[in-house]
Amino acid sequence: QNKKKIASLTAQLNNSGGTIKGLQVKVAQLEADMKQRETEIADLKVVLTKKDFEIGQLNTKATEQQVAITQRDEKITSQTNEMNKGFIASGTYKTLKAKGLLTKEGGFLGLGKKESMVNNKLAQDAFTQVNITEVKSIPVNSKSAKLITYHPASSYELVRDKDNKIASIDIKNPDEFWKVSKYAVVEIK
Repeated sequence: QNKKKIASLTAQLNNSGGTIKGLQVKVAQLEADMKQRETEIADLKVVLTKKDFEIGQLNTKATEQQVAITQRDEKITSQTNEMNKGFIASGTYKTLKAKGLLTKEGGFLGLGKKESMVNNKLAQDAFTQVNITEVKSIPVNSKSAKLITYHPASSYELVRDKDNKIASIDIKNPDEFWKVSKYAVVEIK
């Protein structure tokens, strides 16, 4: 009986030794896999750090480009506003002369004199600044009015009211109207 027990225990011991060896092999394999995964994770962290740096650089470039675009847009807006700047002055001959805008020239013995613009530097405060792309008419409200500055006749129209007074000067073709001069001087009579 003891021999049988010893044989049985020996068989169990041999079987468990094999199992332990199998487990030891399995544990060694898992440890190797874990080390490989740790190496892969470390490599991915390095790649991630590089990508974060690259993203940071791209964000900086994008910000710089946005600033440059904003500056260009502001410059374009400023230049567009400057290009679309026009000046209007209206009033009687006396008023326009007092502002230093008109004078009478020519003629003989006081006859045949003609109103004309004063050629020296124009007094900017005598004019109302307008955006020529937005101004569609110049109010007049008088029996008679004439443009002292040159503007092609086809570019504007004198609009009369029901009492046959000139209500306004409507600008039909702004490009043509403002082509020669960005100044419009209207003498109202």
